[in-house]
Order: sequence, then C-alpha cells, then structure tokens
Amino acid sequence: MTAVQIEIDDGVARELANLAVVQHRSEAAIIGEALTAYLRENRPAPRGMGAYRSGDGTVSERAREILKQAVQDRQWP
Repeated sequence: MTAVQIEIDDGVARELANLAVVQHRSEAAIIGEALTAYLRENRPAPRGMGAYRSGDGTVSERAREILKQAVQDRQWP
C-alpha cells in the first residue's frame, strides 16, 4: 500500500469521522473505497474513441460490451 496525504474541508472531515464511527470502519478504508469507486466511474476513454466512424450504427448500443472485450484483450487499461 501507498500512503497519501490529502486536505479536506473541516465539515467533510467531521462527516467522515462520524461515518467511520457509525460503520465501525477506519476513515482510510472509507476514503479508499470512495476513491476506488470514483476511479472506476471516471476512467479515460481509449484514445481515438469517438474520433472515427465504423459504419456500424449499433456501436453506441454495444459500448459496454465492446469496452469489456477491449479490457479482456488487453487493448485498454
């Protein structure tokens, strides 16, 4: 694991401390979980995504499937 230092608003710090007490978890565990979820939701799109036309009108409907396959094929992080 890597230690990271962050600065947060005092109000957010109080809410985090309260949440940690209520959930019987460490603040670090809560922050780690939140950051992991954020990073999963905000991954950058593969280079060139949206810059080309495939001629296949169903690409947008199959985007998740296509990206999942790209990850399996190690074509996308």
